[in-house]
Amino acid sequence: MIKAMILDQTQDAIILKGELEKFCEGQVEVVASYDSFEDAIPEILSNPPDLLFTEVFLGDGNAFDYLEKLQMLNMEVIFMCSACTNMVRSFKFEPVDFLLKPIDSLYLKRAIERCARRLTNKHNHNHTDFDFPLKDHKVVLRTEEGLSLISIQNIIRIEADRGYSIFYLENGERIIVSQSLKLWDSMLNKYGFFRVHESHIVNLAFVKKFLKKDGGIITLKNGDEIYVARRRKEDLLQRLIELSIE
Repeated sequence: MIKAMILDQTQDAIILKGELEKFCEGQVEVVASYDSFEDAIPEILSNPPDLLFTEVFLGDGNAFDYLEKLQMLNMEVIFMCSACTNMVRSFKFEPVDFLLKPIDSLYLKRAIERCARRLTNKHNHNHTDFDFPLKDHKVVLRTEEGLSLISIQNIIRIEADRGYSIFYLENGERIIVSQSLKLWDSMLNKYGFFRVHESHIVNLAFVKKFLKKDGGIITLKNGDEIYVARRRKEDLLQRLIELSIE
């Protein structure tokens, strides 16, 4: 049973609790609800829940600033908001999901299932000496058409183009977003991505070979060849060696 806390306006919290009881029966126990960050923080610190549902904006601030103080706590987070604003900032906290209000019951059920898998993996990880594959990690890409939820493992590479970032996916799709490559570099580095050049980040899982020609070129599994900056070559080779050992 997942022990959850709801941090939202009173009426919205009541609605969410009812939705959980109706669609996630037997999976989630709501142990507490608060309508302000200041009131919730002491309880979170003394009795941290497995899962925190939190509205992004409440009367006394925003969730991101308060969660900065709680990053040492090993709890899962689901953000909720009436609009898509600040979704990119939420990535830092590796949330289970970002649910738009009014919350769709199908998305809610999927989020709870994803949370349950994460908690199971955490429990198992505490009894092993290896890391589990990050199959459930996703990024939300905001485009002119709307939002795309993409599995990290399906991203082959990301290319910079005049302030934009172009995502090349395993299925051949390209997605263009307005965020700079710097944002994605800091976010994805720990998931096996490496910035081989000022204009390119690659998923090391898709690297097929490294060639010495022209100072250094990597060939990816889809046939793309990417130039490696001279100053990044040694770090890249070390990462590839570490990857092969793992």
